[in-house]
Amino acid sequence: MLTAERDTAIRKGEINELPVAAGVKIYAGGVVARTSAGYADPASDKAGLTVYGRAAATIDNTDGAAGDAIIAVREGCFSYQGSGFTAADAGKPVFIVDDETVAKSGGTNKVFAGFIKEVKSSDEVDVQMGNSLRAAGAVAAVTAADAATQGSTYVQADVQAIATLANESKVQLNAVIAALKAAGLMAV
Repeated sequence: MLTAERDTAIRKGEINELPVAAGVKIYAGGVVARTSAGYADPASDKAGLTVYGRAAATIDNTDGAAGDAIIAVREGCFSYQGSGFTAADAGKPVFIVDDETVAKSGGTNKVFAGFIKEVKSSDEVDVQMGNSLRAAGAVAAVTAADAATQGSTYVQADVQAIATLANESKVQLNAVIAALKAAGLMAV
């Protein structure tokens, strides 16, 4: 427990360093996603991708193997293009079309991009994105699937998103419980 002020370090706009997938070039300013194998890839509506944020620099790994290059990816709020946006869309989830475009509805794989912080015009929005929004993304993907199927059965990707969310929540909860126990704030 604090008894005086504490100069707590803060990182503005979390930066993640990810190994880059084989045979890809990621451009500075583009949306970067992580593959299910753990490699950075230009964001697209490809199964198994999780959006991490914006590429800090251009990285060319077109001739390299997976992991030969490392990219810095910044979480935060960034402007990307799309279409059909209105002021009423602020706060709503958007999904990846490609590494520079988002849409209000998910494509085939419903790759969650983030949440609209501001609608700049009908074809440009500021999107809050990052790894820390993964759980919300899984919920948004399932919600989009519900809207698209209107009561039909879930597809495997939807069930996988729910399972991933449940597992991540369990890991986070266990970490909190362990920290509370270690601090003597919870009985063992």
